[in-house]
Amino acid sequence: MLPDRLRPRSVTGLAGVFGIVCALASVAIGIALYALASMAFNQVQDVRLAREKTRLLAPFDGHAPTVDVVAARIAERTHQRAISSIGHRLVDGAGVLRAGTVEFQQQPRQDGTVFFRQPGEAWEAARAVEFTLADGGHLSIVAESESIEDLGKVVWPLFGAALALSAVAGALASWLLGRSISSRLSAIGTTANAIIAGDYSRRVPVDSLGGTFAEQARTFNRMLDRIEALMDNLRQVSSDIAHDLRTPLTRLQATLRAAAESDLSESERAAFIAAAGRECDGVLSLFAALLRIGEVQAGRRRPQVASIQLDALVDDVVESYVPVFADSGRSLHLAECDRCSIRGDADLCNQLLVNLIENAQLHTPPGSATQVSLRRNAGAVLLTVRDNGVGIPAEDREDVLQRFVRLERSRSTPGHGLGLALVAAIAGFHEAIITLDDAKPGLIVRIEFPAID
Repeated sequence: MLPDRLRPRSVTGLAGVFGIVCALASVAIGIALYALASMAFNQVQDVRLAREKTRLLAPFDGHAPTVDVVAARIAERTHQRAISSIGHRLVDGAGVLRAGTVEFQQQPRQDGTVFFRQPGEAWEAARAVEFTLADGGHLSIVAESESIEDLGKVVWPLFGAALALSAVAGALASWLLGRSISSRLSAIGTTANAIIAGDYSRRVPVDSLGGTFAEQARTFNRMLDRIEALMDNLRQVSSDIAHDLRTPLTRLQATLRAAAESDLSESERAAFIAAAGRECDGVLSLFAALLRIGEVQAGRRRPQVASIQLDALVDDVVESYVPVFADSGRSLHLAECDRCSIRGDADLCNQLLVNLIENAQLHTPPGSATQVSLRRNAGAVLLTVRDNGVGIPAEDREDVLQRFVRLERSRSTPGHGLGLALVAAIAGFHEAIITLDDAKPGLIVRIEFPAID
């Protein structure tokens, strides 16, 4: 964790830190590569030293070579190679130099490195091995590391130039990247502040070049579209609730005032109180429907989901409403009812079908016929409610699935415009597809549920 004072305060600063980290990583990589190259060259030199030692110390007449034999071999190899990167120093048991001209500054270190020089030259680092002969002589073999030194002379300037260029390019790229990200974040921040201030129409500009930033802007804008739609819906719902409550609350107020009159008989007062109770029941039913829709849309009834024999449920509901339709001068019948099952909430499915049937009864004239059918088709279960009433205009079919939407704009008939909204919520809960179509005349409501085996 960086101390707070060292943490970057802006996107540009963060990009700069990233550039510095990349530069340091480049330095570390360069050093590591040079170290590996040096190790490889040292291994090559060690192999050469071992090969030279094997040649000079090979047995002579079945015995270990003496100082004289090794000196002769060194002279022969020196004569054969006018230029060689291998040097020797051979002294006998008395310390007299017998072959080679190499001088050593110190004994070889543990890693095999030694400092040596030829007469009249400067001290140089090299790889060396030493060996004591059987007759007391001492042999030192050195392999010059001039190639490694030349490598360093070439590599380090190139690496420094490459590092400088990469640092400049990295700083420029980091600055441009920081500016690009900062400008886009600034646009998002400006839009967010406008949304906070209440301007829900503001959107984030979409990058014309496409890519990740453009996709994020589109996603953010879709979220804002959804928020704006929800806020518009909330305002509309609030307005519709106030509109729908105004009339019953006004009637309730008038009824309670009338019931408070002192010159009323007990029967008249009881009648006013009963009327006030009915008005309260209507208001409570409105809020119960709203709570029901909210509960379904929030998915709070998931634990009640189980396998449902939908054909039995449809048959029971239709059978219970046949007399109700007959009493109102209308007809209701079940056209077909295939045996099928779905996963869902039986109570909600019952509510869905009841709302559709009651909606057909409420919005069709006397003499109309309503038909219910349930069919299984290609892995889906299709529930259809069809009437031959006045139907719904095509431009209003999507709207009537929203809360408080009523085609009867004066709102003089009973209801709050929540019946089909609850149907849509229940269909969504069951991952079913709901469509409204023209029955010519009348309305067809189709709900397609996923079937189970």
